[in-house]
Amino acid sequence: MKQAPPGLHIVVRPLRTSKVSKRAALCVILVTVFVVASGFRATADDAGFRIWRDNTGQSSFKAQFIAVRNGAAELRLKNGNRVLVQLTKLSAEDQSLVRQLATPNPKAQVDGSTPETPQSVKRAGLLNSSDLQYLGAFRVPLGDIGASSFAYGGTACAFNPANRSLFIVGHDHHQAVAEIEIPRIVHSDKIADLATAKALQPFARVLPRIPHFTLEGNVKIGGLLVVDGQLIGTAYEYYDADGNARESHFRLSSLDLKSADIEGLFQVGRQGGGFVGGYMTAVPGAWAERLGAPFLTGQAALSIVSRTSAGPCALGFDPKQLGARVANVRPFVWYPLAFPLRDETSTNLVYNLTSDISGAYFDEGSGSVLFFGSHGTGEYCYGTPEECGDPVRGGKGTHSRGGRYRYQVWAYDAFDFVAVSNGRRKPWELEPYAVWPLEFPFAEKNAMIGGVAHDPNTGRIFVSQLYGDVIGYDLNPIIHVFTIRPAKTTHP
Repeated sequence: MKQAPPGLHIVVRPLRTSKVSKRAALCVILVTVFVVASGFRATADDAGFRIWRDNTGQSSFKAQFIAVRNGAAELRLKNGNRVLVQLTKLSAEDQSLVRQLATPNPKAQVDGSTPETPQSVKRAGLLNSSDLQYLGAFRVPLGDIGASSFAYGGTACAFNPANRSLFIVGHDHHQAVAEIEIPRIVHSDKIADLATAKALQPFARVLPRIPHFTLEGNVKIGGLLVVDGQLIGTAYEYYDADGNARESHFRLSSLDLKSADIEGLFQVGRQGGGFVGGYMTAVPGAWAERLGAPFLTGQAALSIVSRTSAGPCALGFDPKQLGARVANVRPFVWYPLAFPLRDETSTNLVYNLTSDISGAYFDEGSGSVLFFGSHGTGEYCYGTPEECGDPVRGGKGTHSRGGRYRYQVWAYDAFDFVAVSNGRRKPWELEPYAVWPLEFPFAEKNAMIGGVAHDPNTGRIFVSQLYGDVIGYDLNPIIHVFTIRPAKTTHP
């Protein structure tokens, strides 16, 4: 344990490590530093950090505001340690500042700026919520299509440039993959107005055909990606209580779902499958050279949070390295349990255990990296839906009181990725420069996103809204389409 600064006491407390309490979760120890000296006054500094001074002006240190807990301000030091400063010990100015930062910002519902992600640290040219232009949507094919259907499916999307189509996973129980066309995009607030895609390839089950399949239990496909005429996929254990899942990636030798040979599973990096076995996206243009990786892979916010990232996660990798040896990764952003993006059991607008992260998009022009998912905006609660007053999401686990959930985007600056790659910052030190709600014309109370795909030729971004199209007892996804406006250019 590192020595505490003068005037600090070290207190150790246990932290729950699972979203679901069906088994006894692994327990980790989070070291929390409590400041018992005098309070501090803040002045602006780099990357959201400030100089906090006591109310006598006798002592100070540099830290970043995180949250208010039980009458104390939680701050993150430059070395990653966290401190709790008693509010009564703060100067009058700093007490006022903490109250301002801890108060929900009404602008957060409009432009995505929040107290947790101040606009003052935002680089010019980065994307914000108004730059994401909605083009319209389309419906997926109905009924059974080969080995599955789209009911309760719509995860892990990938754009296929050969056919200008989408690969996508169907029913949650089957985890089969199909290819569908991209029909006419219709902008309407009525689902009946939307065009319905046709199936180009019926559903095929690929997981049972993977020769070196080391995952156990409830296994899901986390992401799909078309690279050089091959289909790259990821898989993960839904509930990896032992935290021992290492292999995650697989490869189809062609884009023919039925006849392609399948290789895998392959290990990518040494962080564990809970950090890499999910969404993937391309690193565009000169950014790939600057970051030393042509693609990103990541996974986050799974059950058993000790084996996954406690916030958006992106590691650079090259599918050409998939093989017998562990493929190299370049970590850019990830949050181990000791350094979560936010306290996982706190109520905030950025991240907690109600959050889900299902896709990513790297914008070449602006250098913005967007993560798509959902987040509970009500008071955080762990328990049954009845105990938490959540009429939306079932099962004992993490809930947002009142069933208040929203589609959400976490926006990061790729230049921060460069700083991590060059060793100037740690991956868990990064903060999103903005967090904003994502709006769809068709409301769905669960607010779950299944996956994200990108067409680099047209610039269109495809986002799968789970459960959006109700067909009798079936809940089908709706594919929404966005683009970036206006074009922004930042040189890496």
